Amino acid sequence: MTLPGLRALARDRFFHLLLVVGVGLSFLVPFAPKCWPTAIDWHTIITLSGLMMLTKGVEQSGFFDVLGRKLVRRFATERRLSLFMVFSARCCRRSSPMTWRCLS
Repeated sequence: MTLPGLRALARDRFFHLLLVVGVGLSFLVPFAPKCWPTAIDWHTIITLSGLMMLTKGVEQSGFFDVLGRKLVRRFATERRLSLFMVFSARCCRRSSPMTWRCLS
């Protein structure tokens, strides 16, 4: 029995490159391999994993397809749609907490 995820990783050349680079760089770190688990920020890894799962779930639910169809129907031309997307991205950027922290 083979898992579909393992089969996909076996064909993924970028994953293989990352493994080779990771093994190569592991010889350049200044501490022993037994200390590696303490060098990893596990809270960040867990947070990023959760965000990846959430994003994949929203993607597989078809939400982006429905949203895209609604946006295309709402705007008469591609130019208006592109302007809406640019300005909405700009508004999201302006309201980001990180922006306020950087401006302080």
